[in-house]
Amino acid sequence: MSVTITILLLCLISSGHTFSTTPNIEQIYNGRCYDYVNAHDNPNYPENYCDDLYKSFTGSFFGKDPLKGGIEDYEAYVALALKYASDNNNTQLFYSHTGQWTAQLTKCNPNYRTIETMLLGYLSNKLEWCSSLNSDTYSNNCPSWGTDTTHNIYPSFWAAASKGFASKAMGQANVLLLGTSSREPYDSNSMFYNYELPNMKGSQITSLNIMLLEELDLERNFTCSSDNIKQLFADARKYLGNDTKITCEENPPVILSLLCTNDPENSACKAGKSFKVAFIATIIASAVIILILVFLLIFFIIKSV
Repeated sequence: MSVTITILLLCLISSGHTFSTTPNIEQIYNGRCYDYVNAHDNPNYPENYCDDLYKSFTGSFFGKDPLKGGIEDYEAYVALALKYASDNNNTQLFYSHTGQWTAQLTKCNPNYRTIETMLLGYLSNKLEWCSSLNSDTYSNNCPSWGTDTTHNIYPSFWAAASKGFASKAMGQANVLLLGTSSREPYDSNSMFYNYELPNMKGSQITSLNIMLLEELDLERNFTCSSDNIKQLFADARKYLGNDTKITCEENPPVILSLLCTNDPENSACKAGKSFKVAFIATIIASAVIILILVFLLIFFIIKSV
């Protein structure tokens, strides 16, 4: 899934969870919008953009049965929220079951952008909502979603948002998956599987970079050679075309650095440090030898003269 909140959705489905709309959701939404718009200083944002967004957002579900909604209810809102989004060339990051790690990665590395870092996801992240039939406001009695998330008002938003987010990917698309879970990295229940990969535009994507996060000291249940990842390769070629470059790497340097930040004393991290120290020592020793040879050469030249 491409957003932290979608992990929660699976729990909602299995537990029959009911909940209320997030308290003060209107104030939170508008505050986030004004903060984001001011921080990004995009000259293309209309003067009343936040007001228009909020009106479109609530218009997607106010007065509707929360159990009879669908992705199409949010299409106009998603389009408006993405209308002025900057290009995500080479920076778009999708993920499944790696929400914690992805949040840390995007926080310290601006080269990766998830749906939560874009206006569309930022506005609604970790909020919950619903309305009721013929109502013009929020409801505090949001019902259980059942099993079909694509026909319910709240979870269908994230499906619609994931589709829109995927359609903006350009250049190199990146996906961070988890190899140390019992669940398959390329999970058929995930937003990435169902809504993101199928909605990437092959004409805009030059490569798909699969990063398989292997948590330190945990058993590696899946690797880049696993059948599940091979299926991802096959599906990516189906959706993106055979000319798209697809790569997979287990704990690439950017991910290993992230893991080691949380566990610096791990042997895998020390091994990396030892390699760096040895490499630097080799460079210094080589430089010293070259200097000695140069001095000897100069000495013999002077002596011969």
